[in-house]
Amino acid sequence: MKTEFKEKTYEQYFNSELNTRNIVFYSPDQVDENHLGFDAAFRAPLRRLLSLLFSHGCHTFYEHSMLGMLRGARIAEVNEWASDVADRMPPFKFNLFVQYKRPEFLNTSRAAQWAFWKKPYFRYNITEHQQKTLEKLEIKSQGRAAVLYASPAFWDTSTLWKHVKKRKVIKNSNIVRAGQLQGHSKYTYSSAGSLGIGHSEPEHIESISFEEIIRVGQEQYSYPFKRHIEKNAATILNLLEEDEGARFIFMRVQSALLIEDLSDGSFFSALNVIHVFCLAFDVNYYAVG
Repeated sequence: MKTEFKEKTYEQYFNSELNTRNIVFYSPDQVDENHLGFDAAFRAPLRRLLSLLFSHGCHTFYEHSMLGMLRGARIAEVNEWASDVADRMPPFKFNLFVQYKRPEFLNTSRAAQWAFWKKPYFRYNITEHQQKTLEKLEIKSQGRAAVLYASPAFWDTSTLWKHVKKRKVIKNSNIVRAGQLQGHSKYTYSSAGSLGIGHSEPEHIESISFEEIIRVGQEQYSYPFKRHIEKNAATILNLLEEDEGARFIFMRVQSALLIEDLSDGSFFSALNVIHVFCLAFDVNYYAVG
């Protein structure tokens, strides 16, 4: 049976715990200033800016917000505005790409992988085209990005709320690096942490812990926010140049969002490259300072 709670619910509280740490996280999926944690340092309406950046990528944007309506802002103006905000952001050190999974909970000896665990366990499927792209992203990032799957090691809603209250959702999750699941179509685990088994050809997998991933990432050289985002977008574009299948999926999403040319090298385009990639391959992106 699937977990009682939805994937988005789990994702929301995983994100919430990230924000309680003494580390700066930036995610374009979160337009609430409170998520950013450093909005007090700015004299700019970040909610409106982020909503604007990830609206339709046409030449003109329209934005309704509690700050009022912004009419007819052209891309050049938005790019200048975004760059100005970026210049006042703290430096960033590495990237997290996380795909959240809603697993099945199996508690009967008739379950396909019971022989490996001999006790109740969790299982989720790995989508082949996503997996291959995430593997390549991890390689292309050359140590400056951790590409992860994260899933709960609990299945019922009452346990979720218990962990939420104690801020232990991440601690009670199973984390595995995408690169370690190469060639597998399923992943199983029986507990929180970083241990599991890749299937079909069984392979015992031990990833490093989430805490260690963050620690290692914090040792990376820091870049100004604008440069950090631009370098990450360049990595994604380089990956797409070499992977026709991934490029097709990316361009299909780009077209659906009415986003035009992303090759002009602007900060605005870099942000949109990351945004489209995340939508195309169902991952959440976090810049980590």
